[in-house]
Amino acid sequence: MRQPHLSILTAAPHRPFFLLGAVQLLLPMLFWALELAGRTFGVALLPGPALPASWLHPVLLLFGLFPFFIFGFLMTTFPRWLRTTPIARHHYSRVAALMGLGMGLAWLGVWGGVGLFAFGFGVWLLGLAIGVWHLLQVTRGAKGADRFYEWSLLVALGVALLAGLQTLVSLLNGNWACVGRGVQLGLWLFLIPLLLLVAHRMLPFFSSVVIPQYRLVQPRGLLLGLWPALLLHLGGELGQLPLLRLAGDLPLLLGGLYLARHWGFWAARREKLLWVLHLAFAAFPLGMGLFVLQALVELTSGELWLARAPLHTLTIGFAGAMVIAMATRVSRGHSGRTLALDGLSWLALRLLGLVLALRVAAELPLGWGVSSGLNLAAALLWLGALGPWVWRYGRIYLSPRVDGQPG
Repeated sequence: MRQPHLSILTAAPHRPFFLLGAVQLLLPMLFWALELAGRTFGVALLPGPALPASWLHPVLLLFGLFPFFIFGFLMTTFPRWLRTTPIARHHYSRVAALMGLGMGLAWLGVWGGVGLFAFGFGVWLLGLAIGVWHLLQVTRGAKGADRFYEWSLLVALGVALLAGLQTLVSLLNGNWACVGRGVQLGLWLFLIPLLLLVAHRMLPFFSSVVIPQYRLVQPRGLLLGLWPALLLHLGGELGQLPLLRLAGDLPLLLGGLYLARHWGFWAARREKLLWVLHLAFAAFPLGMGLFVLQALVELTSGELWLARAPLHTLTIGFAGAMVIAMATRVSRGHSGRTLALDGLSWLALRLLGLVLALRVAAELPLGWGVSSGLNLAAALLWLGALGPWVWRYGRIYLSPRVDGQPG
């Protein structure tokens, strides 16, 4: 007898979270593409949202996309890293259900009003808090284990809670400027450091399996030093102080370059499933290099010449590509498939690089019409690149393992 889809979907922590994350890979960008098309052609393709579309875009991506993939990964790996009891099915299922329900209500609130959006966001935040609590319990229960990564990741997740709470309170107060501060806090002290921590933990390990005579380089001092640098950048962003941003961006650039070099960036090209992770990480020093250039130009001329190009290099090239590459690896390994990059995922990630190029080009002073067209092209290409990936891997999350094993 065939297993019910719900039973399959909740058979392992990554399944429900990755499925919800896969949906969120498309919905916010579809909304944004229709919004951009309406602005470009002067035709309303959607009913007018109850909240500012330019505000919804970063909020729905930062909070509505990345945490689903993050929890799917961490609820799988925390017990494995610490060699302790896996998180119970009813625990991770409840977290996924609350976060999914909350984000669904928030989507209804996009047109239904700020109150409904805030209520949905609050339900999502409750699910997030319960998820962090379960990961905290796993970490506290692993006595005698090296818990450096787990505690560090929990710090980043704690910031996610603070950033989400800041956003919720700002929503209820109608203070759109404070909403932006919540997004900045979440980006620089939750998403970026969390992905750096995961890369620091996993990329050398994956590389050691593939690259002959590989030397593990995981300097914890350098990793700890990234936190004050990120704080400096955040302070410079919030205070509009380019010199303060530059003080944080330089060590972030140098640290990223050091890690990319010593993790075997070029040697990893032999294996595509590993190579795409290294390519995604390489976008971090690239983005920080653009931030350094941005700050130098601003200090000398007062102009934001690159506008949001450095930001999108990090969010699309580093965060977006890293999440998709890591989700592909986890999904294949935990569904009984070979640990090799399939052609569709390879194409999706290459097209994502083109999305990044279009989005960066849109920030250059090419004229409003050209920039608007490039923005729209980038959004449409994102949908075209990731739509087939979502279809293929979404079906995997609803199907039993191909090797007949549980999970």
